[in-house]
Amino acid sequence: MASPDENIPLETLVREFPLSVRAMGICMRNGLTTLYRLRFHFRTHGKFKNIQGCGDRVEYELTELLNRFNSTTPENQPKVIFKEHVEEVRVSPDRDLTPFKKATLTHHIQYLLSTLTVRALNGLKQQFGDSPWRTIMETLFEPDFDFLDIKNIGEKSAKELNGFRDKIATFVKTLALTEENDLSKQYTKLILRNAFTGLSENIDEILVATFDTNDKIKLFTLIHRLVSVGVIFKPAEKEIFQINYSFTKKNSKTYDTIAVDMNITKERVRQLKNTLQRQIGDYFEFITTLKVNDIASYDLDHSTPVIIIDHLKAKTINEKENVDFSYVFYSIIFGLLLRSSHAVLGDDEFIANEPYGKKPSKFKNCYLIDKTIFESFNFSSFVNDIYSKLSIKIEESYSIYFDGYLYSFLKQPNLKSITVLKNICEQIILHEFEVIVDGNGFLQFEKNTRQKTYEYALEVLESKSQMMTVYEISKAITERHPGLNIAPESIRASLQREKGIFIFFGRRSTYGLRKWETDQDNVKGGTIRDIIEEYLMTKDSPVHISEILVHVLKYRKTNERNVLTNIKMEENKRFVFFAAGFIGIKTKTYDFDTSDYKGGTGPRFTTRYMAKFNDWNLEDVVNHYHQEFGYNPIHVRHIIDKKITSGEIGICENKLVIK
Repeated sequence: MASPDENIPLETLVREFPLSVRAMGICMRNGLTTLYRLRFHFRTHGKFKNIQGCGDRVEYELTELLNRFNSTTPENQPKVIFKEHVEEVRVSPDRDLTPFKKATLTHHIQYLLSTLTVRALNGLKQQFGDSPWRTIMETLFEPDFDFLDIKNIGEKSAKELNGFRDKIATFVKTLALTEENDLSKQYTKLILRNAFTGLSENIDEILVATFDTNDKIKLFTLIHRLVSVGVIFKPAEKEIFQINYSFTKKNSKTYDTIAVDMNITKERVRQLKNTLQRQIGDYFEFITTLKVNDIASYDLDHSTPVIIIDHLKAKTINEKENVDFSYVFYSIIFGLLLRSSHAVLGDDEFIANEPYGKKPSKFKNCYLIDKTIFESFNFSSFVNDIYSKLSIKIEESYSIYFDGYLYSFLKQPNLKSITVLKNICEQIILHEFEVIVDGNGFLQFEKNTRQKTYEYALEVLESKSQMMTVYEISKAITERHPGLNIAPESIRASLQREKGIFIFFGRRSTYGLRKWETDQDNVKGGTIRDIIEEYLMTKDSPVHISEILVHVLKYRKTNERNVLTNIKMEENKRFVFFAAGFIGIKTKTYDFDTSDYKGGTGPRFTTRYMAKFNDWNLEDVVNHYHQEFGYNPIHVRHIIDKKITSGEIGICENKLVIK
């Protein structure tokens, strides 16, 4: 007869204790294919009749089979697991642990579960279902337990699960040997080692001064140290993180500087920035495995329906822990810690997009809101709507009934805690917009006819539909709004800040609207140099000055000499000059034949020499110079046009007249 301590396959069992076809089928369909699995199911559920299709007869057969092969009861069987690095661990490994250590063990097991692959985790769920962890642990450490006996678990997953079990055993030993007052530090070390490969060498150095006098983790001191030693971010990511989430930004570089220092493109920096902002929470996921009771409180009341994270909160923590994080970063971290109870509003979110290309408006603060309420109300739409109402000019003060207004943003009309919701919304609009609900329950929108300086200028330019100097704009504003005197210098400064709305013309403080560039063919903002640079960027080869002049004349009144002088004096050296009056742009590489750029200021272009072309067709003369001497046709035509303009030669019915 087989030993009861062996994990005997069902096919072997039925040779000594035959089962009915029905009982055999039920066992096979439900994975009860070994003695161990039968025994575990009965120990967990106390019966087999909870299995679909199992009646009294099958229940009797299977219990008799267990009685036949269990010469010793499960409670009296030796329960020892043998591992090279783990000494004897009992079936109930936490039996001698204090309640505090048991809670730590449970928390750690939950963390270890989160690190398992989907296949391994599904295998555990299939085998144990919703059984209590104490029952599961007793089974895991039985001497005859084998993960390979679990359906759909292969050698790779079994190896992973054996490692999972070994980590539990090792942690139990650590807990047993750790003093109660040192438990938080040891557990934090374990979490950091698991989260960051290769951290062991620096772990003690990083944890110095990380704990306060009450042995609580100063979380942001810990994060600062991890970022500083480079275990969370790669070098470029670290620099981008400091730009985005620093409170003072005093030591931050620019994105362009990062590109140069790291020898990467600006586009790559942009991609890294977008990825970091989108996945910032993932970089700090490890903090969710820390025990909340081990972390400093930061004066957060977890029971309150809304927690406001503002600049003052950030400044207070920064000074207390000697770090430099923004209020947005604090909201992200607190959002991770409280994600089971609260959701975050305002962490790097935009309230609304602005018109005329202006940068979108951001939240001034961040809000951790009770999750149930957050999922029942559209806070983003609510804040956006308030912002929109305040952004337009209000000629006369008015009010709306706040309770009724809130109902239009409810996702669940039967929300019970409408009073709590109302209080949250009142706090948000007060902190974001300094708007209040009066004692009668009405939301007040006060008259705001005073506009920003650029809005007055926008109003004038749209009404005039023409370019104007800042002096003309200032005068027009005063005419439209008597008593309102805005200095030209203030107008100039305001318009230069709103580059998405306004364009300037040359260096004469003349301004217009950027949308005119699209709506009107003869409007182009910027200097003459900017216009030429933009034009040359569209060309694959250098362009003759005559063609450049034609293009510039669409937008500016000027001449060839002025254009040439302008671009030759350009301090940034954006332009490249070739022979025969051809010009290129420095940032482009040209593939051309230098013979096409032969100069044309010699004896062949004197009036005496050109007399032989008297009565020739203009195009024939141009072709003659090109074919006989290799001059570029554009250059030849330009020289002849200049001689005609100066009166040296004439033209009649497209034929040259040379005296």
